[in-house]
Amino acid sequence: GDYRGIPVLGVVAYGEEHQREETAHFLRSLYVHRTTPIHFLIIGDTVGIQTLVEVMADRLRMFPRAPADELRLWNMDTSERSLQIFSWIHPHTKQRHPRLFVKLFTHEFFHHLSKMICLDNDLLIMDDIYNLWKEFDDFEHDNLIS
Repeated sequence: GDYRGIPVLGVVAYGEEHQREETAHFLRSLYVHRTTPIHFLIIGDTVGIQTLVEVMADRLRMFPRAPADELRLWNMDTSERSLQIFSWIHPHTKQRHPRLFVKLFTHEFFHHLSKMICLDNDLLIMDDIYNLWKEFDDFEHDNLIS
């Protein structure tokens, strides 16, 4: 599962309405630099996913989707496997930062993928995401994180 060279971007989207502006900046910076389609895996809670999808729909008026773009949603609040994994996290950590370690467990949710770029929705992308995707070409078989 590498989607034939098309970047797979896992976007972690948790939180409240206040993240709407940060999400808009993230998507704008992503779309303005991209040269290839993107397969989005939106990973988050109900509110975060809803906010990101709404902002994405608004951004797509300015930056149309490529024909091969794909969008999939993974709601951590309703996933049995997610709830099991969160039970492994120390209660103090869950109380303060309940979704802090989501990116560390993406392989548990997406077994079919051999690689994925995982980002938060409050970042600014300063270059074509495909350039980061090509970094996987330099990985050895046993490399996991860069």
